[in-house]
Amino acid sequence: DFGDFNGDGYYDLLYSGTIQGEGRVTKLSEFNPTNKTFVPSSFDVSMYLDAQVGFGDFDGDNDLDFVLTGQDSEGDNNTYLSDVFINVRGAANNTNKFGKGVVTAKETGLTPPSAINVQRRRISEELFEVTLTWSAGGNREGNPDSALTYSLKIGSTPGAEDVLSSGADENGVRKTASKGNAENNLTWRVNLKTGDYYAQVQSVDASFIGSAFSEAKEFSVVNSFKLGDANGDDSVNVLDLTTNIDYILGNNPAIFINEVADVNLDGVINVTDLSGIVAIIMNGGSTTAKGDQPDYFSSAKVGDATITFDGLTARLTAEKPLQAIQFSIDQKHQIKISEQLKNNGFEVVKYNKDGKDYYMIYSLSNKNILDYTTDLFESNAPILDKSFALHNLAAATEMAGTMDVEFKNETYLLELREQDRMMVYPNPAVDQVNVLMAMAQKGTKMNVEVYNLLGNQVLSKQVNVSNEVPKIDMSMLPEGFYTIKAEVINEEGERVVKYAKIIKKK
Repeated sequence: DFGDFNGDGYYDLLYSGTIQGEGRVTKLSEFNPTNKTFVPSSFDVSMYLDAQVGFGDFDGDNDLDFVLTGQDSEGDNNTYLSDVFINVRGAANNTNKFGKGVVTAKETGLTPPSAINVQRRRISEELFEVTLTWSAGGNREGNPDSALTYSLKIGSTPGAEDVLSSGADENGVRKTASKGNAENNLTWRVNLKTGDYYAQVQSVDASFIGSAFSEAKEFSVVNSFKLGDANGDDSVNVLDLTTNIDYILGNNPAIFINEVADVNLDGVINVTDLSGIVAIIMNGGSTTAKGDQPDYFSSAKVGDATITFDGLTARLTAEKPLQAIQFSIDQKHQIKISEQLKNNGFEVVKYNKDGKDYYMIYSLSNKNILDYTTDLFESNAPILDKSFALHNLAAATEMAGTMDVEFKNETYLLELREQDRMMVYPNPAVDQVNVLMAMAQKGTKMNVEVYNLLGNQVLSKQVNVSNEVPKIDMSMLPEGFYTIKAEVINEEGERVVKYAKIIKKK
């Protein structure tokens, strides 16, 4: 069997049996970590044949002792030996006496793991898979931490282990010479019903000596989760954001609680849920529940947002503060997200799926995107395809409110700019007429005049050039043919005048 007899933190080997060419043997071999082989120990146990081995710290001095019972190699077949070997570090003295000591955590030189973290996911109505995680403990000075195993206990009252037994007493003293029940793992899963529980974990070295237990972790398994607690650890924080993002990216997080990750209960995990989790975090991580169900954010549309693309630049408008947005674009089109977003603390998550590039844009404080820029992205090359579109559109406003997002393809703007001309539409017109001059610079004024067939001016208006196409109201004019004159200042600061014919109908 394996155990650390020389106290170097590595498992040594005590074995008894038959070896071809040697016959029946009983040997103690020590592990050499340099060349990773077992070498014979100088301590001779060859007089015990076909021996049974038992391990334990019989004298309570925090090293591994053992018992050998076997046939006497120098006697007849009916002569047997049984002895206890007390380890005095570097040798094992054959003795028929052993003492009982009281071991404390301070004496072992071992450090218990740090605080336990608890996550859970639902298996059935009343049963949950609970995942307990801890960081590595510390071994004796000079011994490798990697040789430690861990023993976990779970009870329904403080200090109890009626749910999972650790094999140690309340002080951490091992009752059996064995590895910890969690082996070398820093994570352990157990199925639990709803109720209150207490968990502690200890380090166990290769001599099967146990440390004191970690501080008790009290946790409850209840029938509902906090809204936004995507990783099931009973708190809402940035880890839940990363869990949702991992899920969206297809990384299959080990624990994902869909029922509360989808904070607006619309059946889709997207950027609106990220914005909702941020809102919960900013509210102190607290959420309310109605009975066994979380109080979800509404998935009803509370406003409109528009992405307008002119062949080079995509611009945003919205009725309400725009706190998060997502879209996808065919991978053949390469774009650059606005530097204003990146420079002002907005998170930009990009991933690829089904031949499309997906983008999610949000901030960790739910800032309004439109307070920093109206430009969403620029295309690396002009796109004149009138069928070009963005897909998988979603946007969020305050308190995870969902916005209806519309995409407008106005790539003809780029054509107008290249052709240096003006467009008026619809034509014929009934009331509102759009007057589009691609050379007009945003933030400037456009002077628009309307003349009848006699050359008389019948309408004059100054309109602002913005993300929206300038409009004039011709509803009060009679039917007939008209000429529209528009005057703007171009990029070079020059005065530009354009004319267009239009038909007015009732």
